[in-house]
Amino acid sequence: MKSYITLFSELYRSLARDFTSQYPSIEREIERDLGRLQSSFRTEGLGFVTLTHPAMNDFFQKSLAIGAFADSPTMTRPRGMGRKSVDDHRPRYLWCLFSMIFEEDGTLKSDPDVNAIAFVRQWLLMAKKVEIDCSEERKEASLTDFLAVDASLPDHHRDTWDLMILYGVVEKGIPSGDAVQLIRILIYLVKMQTMELNQSSGSHTETYVTASDL
Repeated sequence: MKSYITLFSELYRSLARDFTSQYPSIEREIERDLGRLQSSFRTEGLGFVTLTHPAMNDFFQKSLAIGAFADSPTMTRPRGMGRKSVDDHRPRYLWCLFSMIFEEDGTLKSDPDVNAIAFVRQWLLMAKKVEIDCSEERKEASLTDFLAVDASLPDHHRDTWDLMILYGVVEKGIPSGDAVQLIRILIYLVKMQTMELNQSSGSHTETYVTASDL
């Protein structure tokens, strides 16, 4: 893991040089951001750039879409996007770039710098697709979140494939608490459902996979 952190530290420093070659005035601020990045590596590990950064980018994209940084129950700021100050709504992290895109009150500038937008996206998405194994804690948290979302969905239609997860799992003797097995079953059922629908694509009648199909 340390080798990955060393690699990405160098990549971010190279990217910072690209920024400052176009905007020399931000060199001091970018150095501060590199320092914050190193501090986050020490406390959070590689997850800061593989997980936190992409979450920050999602918030950034939504803010661009609505024309302002929104702080509401439906759009809370992720870690790393905290305000620079009480009066300055722009994030402290990468402030030198965000200040070219948003006004102090958090609204989108009438003429935001398109290069700054591209730089922010490069910075936040650089490590999004790196393929490394997550810690067991993160895996468990992801599974817990998935199951919580699934439990919050409306009631299922009886005899359809998704109902099988509620009724067929116990019937087959698979421990209901085995979250990993549940996910594997879900993936299998989606594949089966897709095959059935492809076979009947010429008909308007949909075919569902039920518990008896396993």
